[in-house]
Amino acid sequence: MHFDLFTATDIALQPLASDHKAPTVEPLPVSSWLAMSILQKSVRRGDTTLGLRAAATLLKADPAKLWRRLVGIVVEDIGIGDLECVRLVMAATAGKGFRQQYGGDHRVASLVVARMCEAKKCRASDDLFLSLSFHHELDELRASLAGADLAEHLSTRPRARRASRGFSGRLARFWCQVDGSGRR
Repeated sequence: MHFDLFTATDIALQPLASDHKAPTVEPLPVSSWLAMSILQKSVRRGDTTLGLRAAATLLKADPAKLWRRLVGIVVEDIGIGDLECVRLVMAATAGKGFRQQYGGDHRVASLVVARMCEAKKCRASDDLFLSLSFHHELDELRASLAGADLAEHLSTRPRARRASRGFSGRLARFWCQVDGSGRR
């Protein structure tokens, strides 16, 4: 059975199908690095005008950086605060062909950035990531889970259960699989 992650009738994509007109904005006279920082700060502060200018700067200089950065920002700063916004950004970053269906890079970027600036913010997923990655009390647990593959993480065998007692253990098992870095 096949399920598309996003379909034309998906509620998360309704903003893309709207009659949104991309505003004409002047790119900022800054480097791509500074534009990425300004974009993230604009989303955090809800400053749509500045966010659109930063996005225009990145779209002009290096479009791939813009789309990668949008994913990082939506996961770090919006997260579970607005899951529809997360889905919209993930759909928009699916590829250039996908964006062409909805009016092209400029139109989709302006819509997505404006939506991100308006979204309710929640940094809980980023906080969880940092806690699981660096909390000193989880060092031993991370080390014991780092070399395991997905089958071991999902196993109900006693060895796997011993390595991950409690909620923090389950979260650490999940993170070791998602992160894939083998960080100890």
